[in-house]
Amino acid sequence: MISFSDALKAARSFGDIKMLSYCQFDKYYVFNPAKPDTPLYGGLFVIVDRQTGIAKYIGASSLISYDLGWLPIEK
Repeated sequence: MISFSDALKAARSFGDIKMLSYCQFDKYYVFNPAKPDTPLYGGLFVIVDRQTGIAKYIGASSLISYDLGWLPIEK
């Protein structure tokens, strides 16, 4: 299992943007380029597999059924 900091590095490198919030599931971290209190409609998020560290994009529509509870990424 990879650490949160390694997952954040992978997300920033893959998305080539600064990530400002995240949420976590059993198998993935989901990173968001918006602050936790900022709605992002139709956005793309970066998910990072917690086992392999592989990052990829996921559309907002794939996350609609979840109450994500975005957490801020501390500087």
